[in-house]
Amino acid sequence: MLSLTTTLLSLSLLYLVYTLYTYLTSPLRQIPGPFLASLTNYWRFLSVLQGKHHEVQRTLHDTYGPAVRLGPNCITVTDPSLIKVLYPLQKPRFIKSDYYKTSDFRHGKRILHSSVSYRDEEAHTKMVRPAARFYTTTGVLRYEDRLNDVVKLFLQQLETRFVRPGGREVVCPIDDWLHFCAWDLIAAITFSKDFGFLRRGEDVRGLIGQSCKSLDYMASVGQIPWLDDWVGKNYYIKFPVGTMIEGVKFAAEQLASRMRGEDKHDKETEPDLLDDFLALREEDPEITDDRLVQYAFRNVAAGSDTTATSLRAVVYYLCRYPETQKRLHEELEEVGVADAVRSGDALRYAELYKLPYLTAVIQEGFRIHPSVALSLERVVPDTGYVLPDGRYLPPGTIVGINPAVINRHKGVFGEDSDDFRPERWLKNDHESEDEYKARLGKMKDTDMTFGHGKRICAGRHVAVVEIYKVIASLFSAFDVRLVDPDKEWKTKNSFFNRQWDMDVYLTKRVS
Repeated sequence: MLSLTTTLLSLSLLYLVYTLYTYLTSPLRQIPGPFLASLTNYWRFLSVLQGKHHEVQRTLHDTYGPAVRLGPNCITVTDPSLIKVLYPLQKPRFIKSDYYKTSDFRHGKRILHSSVSYRDEEAHTKMVRPAARFYTTTGVLRYEDRLNDVVKLFLQQLETRFVRPGGREVVCPIDDWLHFCAWDLIAAITFSKDFGFLRRGEDVRGLIGQSCKSLDYMASVGQIPWLDDWVGKNYYIKFPVGTMIEGVKFAAEQLASRMRGEDKHDKETEPDLLDDFLALREEDPEITDDRLVQYAFRNVAAGSDTTATSLRAVVYYLCRYPETQKRLHEELEEVGVADAVRSGDALRYAELYKLPYLTAVIQEGFRIHPSVALSLERVVPDTGYVLPDGRYLPPGTIVGINPAVINRHKGVFGEDSDDFRPERWLKNDHESEDEYKARLGKMKDTDMTFGHGKRICAGRHVAVVEIYKVIASLFSAFDVRLVDPDKEWKTKNSFFNRQWDMDVYLTKRVS
């Protein structure tokens, strides 16, 4: 009878032989990259676990070129021409990889999909299409007054807590407060109530912390998706992994309360997205309670952390570049936005989006620090695919583009693409109108902040409206400067590239 040691050695040798055989015979040998990455997905797992994988990818592309191997069956590309191939507007040939299934939820013996985890395109369309009209800019602006109320509360809390008479400076952890604001904004238009983050100045129910832990889990384990079956989705053993169960519970509680008429909400005078979702079921009886919870939870999970990440990026870089902040102040003063904010008047998005420098600042914040900073993985179809340079990708190969890499493509955004420079989005003195439109169109087509194509972020219009309002209001009300201008923020890339350690001083602006 074989001893345990002999058995383990035999299995190890068998695994080694299999790994080497796979490496030597793989059609992806022609794609360069780290040697260990070509042997095992654990290289990618460990890289993502460290929270700087987007920086690793940038370095790899600088070293190896537009196609880099990240795993035995996984590559990343940076050719802008591939954006519309991998992420088309019509029914895609390249479906999502198993990475996304880590965002599914186990409910008893059932597995419930999140909005991003559907890999079956028909099922995804059936899920999102009924509610799509609520997420257009017009749909979002139905709730503009409610957004304005939250932004007003945000400014009031900042002034009350961090601005003192006589010029005494109080440190404001603006990263936390932008996060609180983002969560309360999405709650206001979804449930007609806020979470209480701004009023209490804390992480209510631990929702933010839980969201961060769940993202940490999904980002790393998603590199080896079968692990999730044994860990995150194990029915018999509950491992202590990050989940968003409190967020799901909150969404379900609000839905149940509304359906029972317990929240004293008047849908005739103050409709919200939850009313919209419930109305869908009257139109289509096939829409289940689970689907309604999916809709509500999608807002909570995807509509808060991403917006917070973008808000922090814009604020941080405006503080790092004081001359840019000064120019924004000047525009807001010149058009009367600053006076309106200081007078307590509501800002209208229809006026804000027309401001060229504010728009350039926000677009540049999106570009230089997109919320999503891991590859948006897709699977090569049965036909295989030939890259523009002639290299062949066999069926089943995982291929993706990382927004945090493509958004700094020097051929599109310029040799200074690593710098925060809003002026790149404006017409310069040396180009014609046609040249500017062509350059601007190329940048917009390449910018993957919200993804691209049929699976583009459904809530992008919500985020854009919120961000315009918060940035215009914040920099109308205050001068914002870093406590330590030489100190860089801290970041961790867990699919969403979150940031912290952004202490600032706020000085109230006067007319």
